[in-house]
Amino acid sequence: MAATDRSPRVGSGRGTGAVHGDRRRPALIAASLACAISGGSGCAIDLDAAPAPVVTDEALPTYGPCEPWGAGARGRIQTLGLQDGRAIVVAGSIARAGETVPNALLLIDGAPDLTNCLASVDTSDAVPGLDTAALPGSPQGEIQGMFLIGAEPYAYVRTYDGFEVLGTALATFDEGERRFVAAGEYLFADGPAFGEAVLTDDHDVYAFGCVNTGPFDSSCYLARVALDSVGDRGAYQFYRGSGGYTDDPDAAWPVFDGGSGLAVARDGLRLRAWFIAPLSDRIQTREGLAPAGPWSQPRDLARCSTADTRVLCGGVGVIAPPDEAGNVTLSYGAFSFEPTADELRATRVVTAPVPD
Repeated sequence: MAATDRSPRVGSGRGTGAVHGDRRRPALIAASLACAISGGSGCAIDLDAAPAPVVTDEALPTYGPCEPWGAGARGRIQTLGLQDGRAIVVAGSIARAGETVPNALLLIDGAPDLTNCLASVDTSDAVPGLDTAALPGSPQGEIQGMFLIGAEPYAYVRTYDGFEVLGTALATFDEGERRFVAAGEYLFADGPAFGEAVLTDDHDVYAFGCVNTGPFDSSCYLARVALDSVGDRGAYQFYRGSGGYTDDPDAAWPVFDGGSGLAVARDGLRLRAWFIAPLSDRIQTREGLAPAGPWSQPRDLARCSTADTRVLCGGVGVIAPPDEAGNVTLSYGAFSFEPTADELRATRVVTAPVPD
């Protein structure tokens, strides 16, 4: 497994420090036995394999940049399928008719058409999809991971004061207003962006979050909470290593080294993670057996841009999880600290092969 900083992070200081066993360990054992019995090569995870070589966007089927979304489409695009067949689509922002729509949200009928960069999605109906008025100061915010509990959509939201991170809150979906509405208190302070990526099972919500630990390094952590306690900040537990969880966020250990814009999805018995290393021009991927691991070594999947080396990657979003053909559809943002053409900073959508 990749070497990682196992020192506890600095968090909110809350908690008793009690360590809990992993309630999902029986499921992990069952999945491992299923792999062993089936003998399927798809179950294998090589923890020590060297990272694969980088491939460029030209080597992947691609639908970006996203001209149908307008030249001002920025940030990652995420989708959440609802039980009634509709889907919530969220982009970081969309430029439209001289205005910028932050957290641009669309509620569409059916799954999005992935061809031609989501061209069938009419962005004229996009609305600002986040309401943070209940939080102190009504701060600016960003929709992070979206998920369902039963039929109800939820999202974690990260808020800011300029460049300063204020914290992460839980938001529920107001269908009448077509927006996520943040609760009036924070679940997490600054530190790992818990909720940047989310997985659920029959019992729990797993909220992943990464934080920079150096100029070019980032560690990703894991919080867990029961489905019926997702809004209770005192109910969250934090991965502590060796299959254990603790109530104390200061005692949490990383599950892997990663980066910003983390996205996670299920792929049969395995999990897949995609992320951007800090100040990097490439998307990387890992595979794992359970939210807490083990996770494989990172592999390079794509570069953000081959037209201008000054362009770096932004966040990754899953538009469609791995399909039967072994492909995943992802979005990612692009940015630069130097002047570059607008089209080079537009959101991209790529359909990429999932590594064997």
